[in-house]
Amino acid sequence: MAQPMPAPMLVSQPVRVDFPPGPPRPQPPVMPIYSELAEHWLAAGRTVPGVYDQEWIELVHRPAWPTLD
Repeated sequence: MAQPMPAPMLVSQPVRVDFPPGPPRPQPPVMPIYSELAEHWLAAGRTVPGVYDQEWIELVHRPAWPTLD
C-alpha cells in the first residue's frame, strides 16, 4: 500500500509594503464646537462647562443637612 503524501509546508515571510503618505489631516478647530452656545450661555449668566463658577463652589462646600443649633 502506498504512503500518503505529506501536506506541503508553507512558510510565509513578512513583507514590508511602503505606501506613499496621504494628505495631511486637517487640524481640529481651536474653539470647541459649542463655542457659540457657550458664549450665549455666558451672556445669559448661565453655567458653562470648564468655566469657574463661584456659586457652585459655595454650594458644594455647604453642609448637606442643616445643623440643629
